[in-house]
Amino acid sequence: MTYTYELRLDEPYFRTMIQRYYRQRPMLLRPLWQLALLGGLILAVSVWVPFEGSRVGFTLALLVLYCVAAAVALAVLRALAFQTYRYSSYFGGTSLCQISGLGLHIAGAWPEHTVDWAAFKSAVRFPDGMMLLRLVPERALGGLKYSACWLPDAALREANPSDVDRYVRTKVRVRDVA
Repeated sequence: MTYTYELRLDEPYFRTMIQRYYRQRPMLLRPLWQLALLGGLILAVSVWVPFEGSRVGFTLALLVLYCVAAAVALAVLRALAFQTYRYSSYFGGTSLCQISGLGLHIAGAWPEHTVDWAAFKSAVRFPDGMMLLRLVPERALGGLKYSACWLPDAALREANPSDVDRYVRTKVRVRDVA
């Protein structure tokens, strides 16, 4: 059985893929929660540090300053994550992804290749699509990093998303995210 997705690799696709990727990660590995924990730590330290003058005013000023810095940091992180894809050669192109017994076959805008099912760590099922996750070697750091393939249900051709879901569950572990 083969299931085909026709993907338009444009800004909405990549922004959704980035959002879904971070949403499936554990809370402590999401940038928003990391910044919130850092802000809580800074707030706790500011309460215990000896200070001459109004402690409430100092703490509120520090909190406002940190909130502005955290908002800017989140905006920069989102922009950098998107820019990785925005200036790639395949941005704006079309890609066909086929799920079959061999794995995931990708053709079109990306270089044509097939990824075996054994390479996938897991899959995450969202209400509007599925994300396949695999570990790939990171040459620059000498370690591993995740590679994600976002397959929105709207891009599925001539098949039912529940059929794809059942098929993928026979190949890899699938987690549901509401």
